[in-house]
Amino acid sequence: MLSSLVDLKKNLRRDFTGMRPFRLGLLGDSATQLLHQAIRGYGYEAGWDIRIWEADYDQIDMQLLDPGSEFHAQQVDACLVVESTRKLLKKFTGTPVDQRPHFAEGVVARTAQRWDALQRSGLSMFQCANFPEEDDRVFGQYASKMPGAFIHQLRKANVLLQEFAARHAGVHIVDLAWLQNQLGRERFFSSAMYVTAELTLSVDALPY
Repeated sequence: MLSSLVDLKKNLRRDFTGMRPFRLGLLGDSATQLLHQAIRGYGYEAGWDIRIWEADYDQIDMQLLDPGSEFHAQQVDACLVVESTRKLLKKFTGTPVDQRPHFAEGVVARTAQRWDALQRSGLSMFQCANFPEEDDRVFGQYASKMPGAFIHQLRKANVLLQEFAARHAGVHIVDLAWLQNQLGRERFFSSAMYVTAELTLSVDALPY
């Protein structure tokens, strides 16, 4: 039976002595505190002492691309990056209209830049979340066939990310798009939690 977030948080008070240690760097463009707790709590159930270094809010590139950053001083075993679809939409709307048909390529180029920086620092495992679907509905049912539509570029970005991962053994996709499809948008994402705390994963979604 899948543990609830409450159960996972209870595990944080348990004794991790003797469990296999693993150091994880966690970075996001939104709040990641509950995700941090869920990962460490699940680690206990799986027999891992997952020691998590968590970056400050929205410092992904500042930490990953600067070899002198606090992140690189941690010498973690793996890096997990979680970016929200809401923030992606904000970047998309700030992109000139004539450049929007190539927006997805920019998303993957940024991922490649981060992976290069991680490899230079000696890290061999990069986990990056893909983007759960959320449409601005500007083009309605026509959006899928219009390269300049957000949903078109979001889906394209997810495909390009998985193709990038397929070419690089150390890159792994955390499939949040699949998880949202399984749980449904209402269980996966809480607008109230996002507005009040910028949490992109609901309490129901975190245990997965």
